[in-house]
Amino acid sequence: MNISKILFVSIVLCLLGLNINAADLTIRVTGIATEKGTVRVALHDGSEGFPRDRQMVAGKSIKASTDGVTILFNDLVPGVYAISAFQDIDGDKKLSTNLVGLPTEPFGFSNDARGSFGPPDFEDAAFNIQDDDLFLTFKIGK
Repeated sequence: MNISKILFVSIVLCLLGLNINAADLTIRVTGIATEKGTVRVALHDGSEGFPRDRQMVAGKSIKASTDGVTILFNDLVPGVYAISAFQDIDGDKKLSTNLVGLPTEPFGFSNDARGSFGPPDFEDAAFNIQDDDLFLTFKIGK
């Protein structure tokens, strides 16, 4: 075997090994009452500032459907994550609230977690990603 073949095989093996510890996460969001706007989903990887002030790891949006929506996050490294989601009915790219700060648009969290007088704790919405792909379903509502 000449050097160029050995180099080629080595590069291919290295590239194949890059995603060996990555998994795909498929999320199914249900409970969507109207087809207005989009469903916006944020993936978080820690509790500090969750969900308001924490920078999301990844985010996606999809047109709302009363049949529910499915969103895929690819190649996630193993770890603990949580999801926050809302239906952006008015299209302003943020969760709308009333004068006292209560949401006026449907929202939800992974594990169907709910908080009392605010969002749930990260730990209540958290799930573990290992090497295998994962499928989660949760509802949004007011």
